[in-house]
Amino acid sequence: MWTELDSHADMTCAGANCIVLESTQQVVDVTPYNKSRYEPETNIPIVKAATAYTDNTGNTYIFILNQALYLPDLDHSLLNPNQMRMNGVIVDDCPQHLSDPKRPSTHSIFFPELSIRIPLELGGVISRIRTRCPTNKELEHCLWLHLTSNLEWDPHSSSFTENEQSMVKTDDENNRDQRICKLTSDTIASDHFVNSYLSDNVVLRTLSSVTSSLTHRGLYNQIDVTVNIPPDRVNRVLAGVQTEHK
Repeated sequence: MWTELDSHADMTCAGANCIVLESTQQVVDVTPYNKSRYEPETNIPIVKAATAYTDNTGNTYIFILNQALYLPDLDHSLLNPNQMRMNGVIVDDCPQHLSDPKRPSTHSIFFPELSIRIPLELGGVISRIRTRCPTNKELEHCLWLHLTSNLEWDPHSSSFTENEQSMVKTDDENNRDQRICKLTSDTIASDHFVNSYLSDNVVLRTLSSVTSSLTHRGLYNQIDVTVNIPPDRVNRVLAGVQTEHK
């Protein structure tokens, strides 16, 4: 049986390859994709469930599905990627052969606190993991990995939209945050520029204090860069450059 990633399922669903560990005493109604043809399923319990995964080395892990709908008639389980991300799990659901070559995908689920990576497979276009019902012995002795949090999950909360909008900036806002000053190599090479701007850089000052080979001038001679100058320093640096070249 399979546990599939499904971003359209707004809540994780525990199917026939799961066993229920606890009930939350909460129930919900599940709306079908086509309301005109199908009736909603009512009183679906929200549970804490478990399913077992065995990797290619023979290690077995118990995946814990907190805040999951229990649908025992479903022959597979469904994982909402954002519900996992909210629990600190890193979900990389882009297939490796479709990823950007400059930023290759791992196509995996990663638990950063434990440094455990679970590879994903593809069934058609669906990312999935092969899982099954765990035995009592596995529940007792195998490592539990919590895919989702036990905190109440509200997929319709306005906080998701608000948090995303707060992270998205317009072009004007980005321009106000940082002005990029592109200087020619002759300009940036001036002693006045190196001393007035680079000497203010705490990293360069620290490196210079370690060895004389890491002076501001020595560092400059080894690099050729576009300098990103914070807005509050742009006018001061340009004024210094203009003075140097008068």
